[in-house]
Amino acid sequence: MNSNYERAFNMLCQYEGFTSDLKGDAGGYTIWGITERWYPKDVEAMMVMTPQSSKEYAKAFYKREFWDKAGCDNLPLPIDIITFDTAVNCGLHAAKKCLSNQKMTGRTISTVGYFITPYWLKKNLTS
Repeated sequence: MNSNYERAFNMLCQYEGFTSDLKGDAGGYTIWGITERWYPKDVEAMMVMTPQSSKEYAKAFYKREFWDKAGCDNLPLPIDIITFDTAVNCGLHAAKKCLSNQKMTGRTISTVGYFITPYWLKKNLTS
């Protein structure tokens, strides 16, 4: 199956942005969504990089830690991207649980707290 990782990573970056340090965010300071609380060595390494270099670092990180570990290359579109996003935001365990319990109808695909509609699919997953 062809990898949709590039597309998934670009979608993730639309929401994560370069840096963030929101008050009340349990993850603390983040670079490309990678949290200082859970990945302090990775954030420390990215702090001295240019934004483009840190983005490339984040791209390799997310592929290794989430895309590959969730087995997204073995899933069809859009389930691969939904699983990746769920793994990043809710954890690998939750993403794998969603896969084992996924419910699909002609109108929606539901995962942990998310409802992916045909409009969302068309807007985000068309070439």
